[in-house]
Amino acid sequence: MKKNRIGKASIIPDAIADKIIKRCKYPWQQTLLSIMRYTGERVGAVRLLQVSDVYADGSSQIALPEITFRSETRKRSAGKDAGVRQVPVSQKLREVLRTYRPGGSVWLFPSPSDHSSLSDSSSDRLFPQKSDRSTGITE
Repeated sequence: MKKNRIGKASIIPDAIADKIIKRCKYPWQQTLLSIMRYTGERVGAVRLLQVSDVYADGSSQIALPEITFRSETRKRSAGKDAGVRQVPVSQKLREVLRTYRPGGSVWLFPSPSDHSSLSDSSSDRLFPQKSDRSTGITE
């Protein structure tokens, strides 16, 4: 586990990832974390997804074969363009997307206060700052 940006990042085991997602209070949290889990994309890019990046038609709940992460939503390396990234939708992610209802916004995860995308501070609240013994997560 990384501490103070030193060390190696570790992969969260499936059993713990399942517990974390099940403990989420709202469907949008479960969907956001599931997209991160199955695509490997960062929270910043996922929270800026538009409905059209994921669904063929926002009202039908039919997921596209690939999720498109637009270049302007992805983190750039020094001096490089992030580029568009398309990730195939796995069967497990397709099941999650089938049950999620994004609402009437252009954003997959709209802000509850206005018509913009979910803010950094809202998405930051997804991740605990301290260990959580009920899920087996330790610092």
